[in-house]
Amino acid sequence: MAADLMLIEVGRGVRRPLAAKALTLRVVLQHHLAHQWTLVVHVATRHCPLASAAASSSAEHRHQIANHFFLLSLFLFYKLVKKMKRRMLEVLTKNNEEN
Repeated sequence: MAADLMLIEVGRGVRRPLAAKALTLRVVLQHHLAHQWTLVVHVATRHCPLASAAASSSAEHRHQIANHFFLLSLFLFYKLVKKMKRRMLEVLTKNNEEN
């Protein structure tokens, strides 16, 4: 029997210099034959890794990984809002210059 493997990748970088550091969130969830779940969360920029965590099926490890997910999702949301704010300011500045 082969292990089930699921890979989720979110957040590709775009061509702007600031966005070259866009985060990539990869979640690999693998079910082993011993009925243990291994969860690997890897967040990286194009230049350097920020975080990597692995856990087995114990409750303590699941809680630890849930905390990692929560913090990583908050960080990614913050980066997204910051990027949207920057783009909105660019549009407003461009509109003011045209008027």
